[in-house]
Amino acid sequence: MAAPEPARLTYLYSTPLLWMRDGRPTMVDQLDVSGEKRRLKQTIRGVCRDLGCAIHFREVPATVSNFAKIFQSKLNCPALLHFTGHGLPARGSEPPALTFEDDDGLLCTMGGDSLSKIFSSGHARTAVRCVFVSACHSEGVARAFAEVGVPHVVAVSAASRIEDEASLKFADLFYNAILNGDTVAGAFHSAKSTVAEDPMVSATESSKFVLLGRGDGEHGHEEVLFPSIATGVYKDDTVYTVNDCKTVASPYVSRGLCVSEAFKALRTRSVRFVTITGPRGIGKTEVALKLAAFAAERRMCDRVYYVEMTGAEVGWRGIMDVFAASLRIRDPTITDESAFMDYVQKRFSGQSGGRFLCVITGVDKLRLSPESRTPWEDFRSFFERLAQHAPSVDFVVVSRDPIRAVSSLAEKVIKVGPLEPRAVADLLLRCCRKLYRAELALDGAPSYDAIVSTLADNPAVRALKGHPAATRKLASLLEDDRKYRLDDPTMATTTVPAVLREVTSEHYGRQRRRSDTREREARAAAGGAGGAAG
Repeated sequence: MAAPEPARLTYLYSTPLLWMRDGRPTMVDQLDVSGEKRRLKQTIRGVCRDLGCAIHFREVPATVSNFAKIFQSKLNCPALLHFTGHGLPARGSEPPALTFEDDDGLLCTMGGDSLSKIFSSGHARTAVRCVFVSACHSEGVARAFAEVGVPHVVAVSAASRIEDEASLKFADLFYNAILNGDTVAGAFHSAKSTVAEDPMVSATESSKFVLLGRGDGEHGHEEVLFPSIATGVYKDDTVYTVNDCKTVASPYVSRGLCVSEAFKALRTRSVRFVTITGPRGIGKTEVALKLAAFAAERRMCDRVYYVEMTGAEVGWRGIMDVFAASLRIRDPTITDESAFMDYVQKRFSGQSGGRFLCVITGVDKLRLSPESRTPWEDFRSFFERLAQHAPSVDFVVVSRDPIRAVSSLAEKVIKVGPLEPRAVADLLLRCCRKLYRAELALDGAPSYDAIVSTLADNPAVRALKGHPAATRKLASLLEDDRKYRLDDPTMATTTVPAVLREVTSEHYGRQRRRSDTREREARAAAGGAGGAAG
């Protein structure tokens, strides 16, 4: 009798930046992929801890090539395959499809025929026992997995959209039961029943999950996928790129057009130097951090460095010290700028084949320094030499205006502008749960899209002028202080203009920088990673 093997689960996720639909850029709804991954990992770790068993987890961005590679190794081919992304229902002559990503991070579709061809080309037929397609309208395209022989396929009804919270909780419950030895049918029906009784999930959501496939042939879906699992511990087989940046602020403001333009330019190396520009609080840093996270997850580079210039001392020595600390340069023999540049040239010459990304924020502090123009000129001069001595490093700089520093490198400028009213309404709802709950209490239980559309026409929302920082600030006032109400006639004429003045002032910027510094110090003391400022 063969010895038990580790249980293997591969998490395939699609978070495209943009959809070029009929030649026009279209925003893609953001899914809570990080929340789902975090919850799923917690569940798996709990099972490993309780049972003392070995479960191997791996997360993979959903590109066509990555999907094919999952099944090429017989040893590491998973028994459980989970897909998270969007599903597209059949429309006219267009068959149902799942959303994947192309190499530039743009949305591409994967229909049932393509899925089945790729799925049949490796070891998937014999190894994969269950596929969970966590996407709206996924029933039609998910049948492709059942048709090529996957015994158990969980999907969402072809006619239905699914709420993020329902999908998160169902997957958590389903995998916990499966890994604890329940049958597929038992895990499926148990998860449905529990989600149906959850007060935080709409009553109809649980009925949208469907179970496809023929089962194991003899007992239908009464198969126990893991009657025994090898003794061991949880293991994450994902190959991660180290990313020193702060995590993107939550909830994230979708800036797919800006991020995709910068990502494509850096991926193809048409430029090495991108500047993210725009007024204070418009979301420049969020764009840079999202770009860094997206590039790291897709292994565009070997490491992402993060340089925060707001704490730099005046003069080239202060600037050098900040870069040395951020680039992990700890050579005590480096005492001047020339020695620093020589070290950088040896380390980042590109001869080793490595590629790196460096995100630089806080440069406006130098630009606006009371020490005339010296700090800014020091930075520009230092940065130009650094870029010239480090050919394997690409740079992303967050600044109100273009840097225009490196004569030998073209600077690609990405301008971040105001949000559309619907995006402002969406951000306000996601930041202020009290407001969302109040809207849901209206007669007829309006859909989320209907709530967003109504809120987008509110005078106070329009008075925010598409400013993300002002929207977050207003959301905190509405959430925490009963005297503020969105339907107050003075909200658009008095409160919102005051919020806009506050978040665009230099004083507010200094407060945010001090808050960020305290956050970084606390994070360093705790040894963890924290959130990001916009």
